[in-house]
Amino acid sequence: DALPIYHTSSHLGDDYLKTHGGETTKHSWDNVKWLLSYDWTKLRLYGGYTYAFQQLPGGYDRNALQTGFECNSGWWAKGHAQTYWANDFQSFGRANWNPTFNSQLGVKVVNDPKVGRALSFFMEYETGRMPEGQFFLQQETHWVLGIKF
Repeated sequence: DALPIYHTSSHLGDDYLKTHGGETTKHSWDNVKWLLSYDWTKLRLYGGYTYAFQQLPGGYDRNALQTGFECNSGWWAKGHAQTYWANDFQSFGRANWNPTFNSQLGVKVVNDPKVGRALSFFMEYETGRMPEGQFFLQQETHWVLGIKF
């Protein structure tokens, strides 16, 4: 389990609002998150709670819940590749508890699986209230093709 304290802030949407005559508001959250996870051989389950002890703008619910799971295939390509599928569900009080869902399917490529460094190629789907920036109360859906290190 983990208990990180972290800061989130975003200016996503500021430029759009400024160029279209809107007003911008600073958005930031200082949070403490408690997460528990359980790992089986090829499956990981997790869940937790987040509390925003400081937030701008104020007046919103400070609580959030998160849960999800990750599945991994066995190693293939002579131990240098692994397929994974990860799913995350989050629900923020500040967004009226409307859930956000993220699903990512990908292939992790490594030189040595024991080292932990990897290059992943993935496809991702996300829908719900996005927690960043000026539009955090609006529904958003998108697909992504990506590479991560």
